[in-house]
Amino acid sequence: NMAAGNRFELHVGHAANSWQSLEIMGTPAQQTGIMQKVYLPVQRMLGYKVSLYAKHLSGSTELTVLFRDPETGKTFTESRVNASAAEWTKYSTTLRLSPGTVRRLQAVDFAVVVEGNERVDVDEVSVLPEDAIGILDPDEVAMAKAMHVTDLRLGGNFSSYYHWKDGVGPLDKRVTMENIAWGIPEYNKLGTDEFLQLCDLIGAVPQFDLNMGSGSPEEAADWVRYIRDHHKGPVLYELGNELYGKWQVGYPTIDEIAAKTLAFSKAVRAVDPDAEIIATGLGPMSDGKWNAAQLTNPPGTFNDLSLHFILGTNHPALESATPDFTAAAAYALPYAVGPYFDKVQAQVDGHADLRGKVHFAVTEWLFNSKGNGERNFTDESPSWMNEGGAVMAAGFLNTVLRHSSEIKITDMTGIMEFAGIWKRREQVYAVPAYYVFKMYTAVEGDT
Repeated sequence: NMAAGNRFELHVGHAANSWQSLEIMGTPAQQTGIMQKVYLPVQRMLGYKVSLYAKHLSGSTELTVLFRDPETGKTFTESRVNASAAEWTKYSTTLRLSPGTVRRLQAVDFAVVVEGNERVDVDEVSVLPEDAIGILDPDEVAMAKAMHVTDLRLGGNFSSYYHWKDGVGPLDKRVTMENIAWGIPEYNKLGTDEFLQLCDLIGAVPQFDLNMGSGSPEEAADWVRYIRDHHKGPVLYELGNELYGKWQVGYPTIDEIAAKTLAFSKAVRAVDPDAEIIATGLGPMSDGKWNAAQLTNPPGTFNDLSLHFILGTNHPALESATPDFTAAAAYALPYAVGPYFDKVQAQVDGHADLRGKVHFAVTEWLFNSKGNGERNFTDESPSWMNEGGAVMAAGFLNTVLRHSSEIKITDMTGIMEFAGIWKRREQVYAVPAYYVFKMYTAVEGDT
């Protein structure tokens, strides 16, 4: 009720989860509360699990959670909770819609409401469809499984200051923090166990990017030990992400990288002697100095060298390039990178004791069209969000096949969106790149 005015106060410290909570101050004879627009997968599920933490302060003890029409204010369904405890307490209930009440793609307001003169602190509010697989969307899981993904990576820029213990234990007790790499909140809901669950559900080998930025070899070893205790089967371990870049927290210099890689490798192998280890490489389109430093490590330090291949397609070197020229240049990229892989392979072959023992892992690859800003993706040239990007993905996978003796692992940046599984307004669907991946991972019996 917008007429309620400022009947709210943010409290820092002593929250149920993390570091802040919200006090709602009831207004006599009016509804007061918090509200957020949401979309619901009503085409699949009409029941929704609601949980929240509350601490009663004064007045009435009743909370109401509800879905309502944002245009008319009509309540679709509601449930009342007697939140009488004076200490932080978790309360759970269910909101159930009648068939036909809400249409697919229709926005609804989810609200937490107090009545009368009640004052209450609230924190950690959650709404999940009853068919959720833990925190996972069953439609996303089904589409990912249909891709026949062979390995799935938990990694990226956030890895350089990700501390794995933040992502284990009860979901609603995990700390909320800032994801410095992307400037967004990180709730740590998708932790080690949830990632392993996803990999098991879709039949993928888990690949973990260990924190070699702000982390230590001891922390990495503890994480590997936890993974081995909670997962039976092969696991891939990547030592850091793009550590050559100053955008990485705690990045090492080129003079430090070899020794740091060796120290982390020894820590991992002390726990899992047969682990497949991926070291941070640079390229393939680079001067080779970083990789040369990594290749000074003794045989067995790592099995694979990571090579990232992320390129923009909407800024060709030719000024005043036509759209046709821009597209043609983009389509040439997946083929043109082949000789650069050969160049890095020549570096490896220059070490007789590493020849045939070190391969490449393209642990991030992506073709994007970008405007100004880190996340400002556009649609003006071939990219992951259109059919032209699907053609580029196919071209790159063809290049990988032609270099299969060198490249053993490829991870496109993000199974969601980048690799073609999209979700908007609680609708999960595929874009062209998804079908490219299905072509290259087809198994007998597929249609």
